[in-house]
Amino acid sequence: MMLVSLFRKEHSSSCRSFGRRETTIARLVPRFWEATEGKVLIGGINVREIAPEELMKYISFVFQNTKLFKTSLLENIKYGNPDATMEEVNGQ
Repeated sequence: MMLVSLFRKEHSSSCRSFGRRETTIARLVPRFWEATEGKVLIGGINVREIAPEELMKYISFVFQNTKLFKTSLLENIKYGNPDATMEEVNGQ
């Protein structure tokens, strides 16, 4: 059994190589894998009850072997959302 608890509105990150547990969590939370036992809850809500599009609004992945495009840093950051405002880019 694995229990991971984060407080509401908390940001969580792992800045190291993923091990088995972290990889499993990273696959269960966004429902890339379905839990075969137990539940995966976010804010007390089972992730199976959250539409995948809604769930992915709150999950981000930063991969270890990243590549930058030959353009500005700002344009690299905005690649996933070209219409992002400067406030969104700055995380405000």
